[in-house]
Amino acid sequence: MRVHKNVLKVIGCCLETEIPTIVYEFAGTKRLSTCISATNVQPLSWKFRLKIAIGLANAVAYLHTAFSRPVIHRGSTGWWVPPEYWARGYITKKVDVYQFGLFLFELLSGKGLVYLPRDDTLDTGELSVERFIDAVDSRIKNEGIDLEQLSDFATLIVRCTSYDEENRPTMIEVGKELKQIDQSFTSLC
Repeated sequence: MRVHKNVLKVIGCCLETEIPTIVYEFAGTKRLSTCISATNVQPLSWKFRLKIAIGLANAVAYLHTAFSRPVIHRGSTGWWVPPEYWARGYITKKVDVYQFGLFLFELLSGKGLVYLPRDDTLDTGELSVERFIDAVDSRIKNEGIDLEQLSDFATLIVRCTSYDEENRPTMIEVGKELKQIDQSFTSLC
């Protein structure tokens, strides 16, 4: 089996269930969301948050493309699942894209998903770029982050969480866009 530097070691799998399951090595007890939102430690810099996003996007893209059947991560974000899951009850690679968009919101805001408004705007796909820019983590606002870069990042969140799964990018596209955003940040410094 091929390996990827951002994917945990596979311990085993179960192919006898309707949805095949992969068991990974134990990753530790600290959740990334805890590290992002922790207020009692130095906050993760914007540059480091971008690095995390790029690494995870590449890992999920790898899972989607490296095998004869795509491996769908199906991140556990509770009731934050895309509308097509509720409508059809099955998952596709676009579910990972949707949930990755929610993860990008956590990186941007420094807050858990409970702070993302759960109202008609999310259910109808009407979240605006401006709404995400307003949610930027106050602890990183003074790092010289360019408004255009934030706008690009927020636009990517909106695209990833689109109500219509056909409008969501692939994880490969997400990774490429994040690299472009990172490069624009590097050129500003």
